[in-house]
Amino acid sequence: MSAAPARVLIRGGGVSAATAARLLSGEGVPLTGAGDLVRSPAPVIMLSDPALALLRDIFGRADLFAGRPRIERRIVAWGGGEPVAPPHGAIIVTGSDIAAELGTHRLPPDDGKASFTINGAPPFPDGALRRFGAREAVAATVELMPEADGHACYIEATARGWLFLIPQGVGTAWLLGVGGTPDALLGPSRLVAAQVRKLGPVVARFETAPRMIECLAGDDWIACGTSAIAFDPICGDGTAQAAREAILAAAVLVAIRDGGDRKALLDHYQSMLIAAMRRHLQVSLPFYRSGGISPWWRAQADALAQGHAWCTARLATMPEPRFLLRGTRLVPREEAA
Repeated sequence: MSAAPARVLIRGGGVSAATAARLLSGEGVPLTGAGDLVRSPAPVIMLSDPALALLRDIFGRADLFAGRPRIERRIVAWGGGEPVAPPHGAIIVTGSDIAAELGTHRLPPDDGKASFTINGAPPFPDGALRRFGAREAVAATVELMPEADGHACYIEATARGWLFLIPQGVGTAWLLGVGGTPDALLGPSRLVAAQVRKLGPVVARFETAPRMIECLAGDDWIACGTSAIAFDPICGDGTAQAAREAILAAAVLVAIRDGGDRKALLDHYQSMLIAAMRRHLQVSLPFYRSGGISPWWRAQADALAQGHAWCTARLATMPEPRFLLRGTRLVPREEAA
């Protein structure tokens, strides 16, 4: 397929699919939607202020996700150290919030005539998945102690894993146990346990280790979103990454439409996403190396290091990136110099 895509099918209903749809429709690209919504396995998502600002700008809505519970601090106890409380601006949203506010259900239904597909949901044309570790999160509801700070999230490393407490309103929160169940990890906890008045039932289990499908683009398709490339929640940047992927995917399609080199553009897309994963693994590695000394902590750190090496090796086989993203458009590097 060498011609510019005449019509684009967008599959999925998350942030990446909705962002791509918004940008491509603004460029006059005809779109259809498959309507296959894949909800995040996580019960809640922390959307950082930069990610929220990015989405509000893309969708032209200053009130997007207004009124959602707000986080002002991350209180962190790591590697046996005393808690620290750096500022952290974010809001709490659910998968239902995202579907209601951004959903691709407004697109015309798929008519089978699309010549290019943006896959924001599985199955993918080439679905081989590479995982950089294995660590399940177990999510439970909790009641908070009266003195708990409802505008702070709490993160704590224990000997066998880590806890992530995310307030969702007055007196209630979600508690994620990574590496063990919340009740088991609360036992040795000093910081998080002091905030919990009552532990509720387990409501979800999901994988949290970074992972990505090995092939992120083909001649007539692109994969994006957290089903295609997922970050560890320890970074708090997964939703912003999904939006950035969609911006790049839309820019690639517009550049192809405008006569750009299809193969070079699709190669650029893949290399940028692999490079993003490599950066994420590099940032996450110190947390797992310093979180604890148990076999579980060592295994996770080793997996991240191996993943970083794999990404580096993949990038070494790919062409040097030929484009730069300016706003929502790709331009050749020689023009940007």
